[in-house]
Amino acid sequence: TDIGGSIRVPAAFNSLYGIRPSHGRLPYGGMTNSMEGQETIHSVVGPIAHSAQDVRLFLQSVLKEEPWKYDSKVIPLPWREAEENAAQAKIAEKSLNFAFYEFDGVVRPHPPITRGVEIVRSTLEKNGHT
Repeated sequence: TDIGGSIRVPAAFNSLYGIRPSHGRLPYGGMTNSMEGQETIHSVVGPIAHSAQDVRLFLQSVLKEEPWKYDSKVIPLPWREAEENAAQAKIAEKSLNFAFYEFDGVVRPHPPITRGVEIVRSTLEKNGHT
């Protein structure tokens, strides 16, 4: 489960993939919610996997079972293959555009953060994105 990074941080530190879905996207399935009764910040269930394809497979598999029929807190939203295919087609035909800034005029990032942003920016650029 994840509220403040309990899926994302371990995944990042172990070269894995993790996703924190929106609240209500996946069922709790009998798991204990560490924040029972807390209605302002919801924890969510999500996978940690070896690849983005594994994360996709996990999400598709869970949503294929229509968990909203068994858990009233899950929103009825199936995997949308048509939208996924349309997005992939758009990406295949043209590059993506990203915006970033190095300094907001108020808080200067620490050098490791600046270096990380530069690595991502240059990698995107090398792959044809601007």
